[in-house]
Amino acid sequence: MQIRSGFVDAIQGYPVTRLHDDDDYVRIEFAIRGFRALITRLCPELDASPLEKVEKKLAAGTPLTVQEVDASLALLNQSENALLRHSAATVKSAVLAEQITIELDALGLNESTVTPPTTKE
Repeated sequence: MQIRSGFVDAIQGYPVTRLHDDDDYVRIEFAIRGFRALITRLCPELDASPLEKVEKKLAAGTPLTVQEVDASLALLNQSENALLRHSAATVKSAVLAEQITIELDALGLNESTVTPPTTKE
């Protein structure tokens, strides 16, 4: 894993990872946020705090320790086994739900900013 070596690709100072085989890149903390939300939704028995710590440190530009990276990798291995207990359709639905949530958050739309429709009697 590149980040464990102490070196990582960056764009405008933010650590990034390549998506798929294209030249699409995503900030690593954004990818971690989405994955953390996914495993929290599907595997609530797993403690996602190691990923949350790394996510916050990357967003703040703070260096990571080897122990933090290793704890996150251990969680990724645990989550892989836990996710295999779910059907592909369940995982795909959860991924889509998290993508929608992330996009709504990026637009500033969440429960506190959206007024629910009122019904007329």
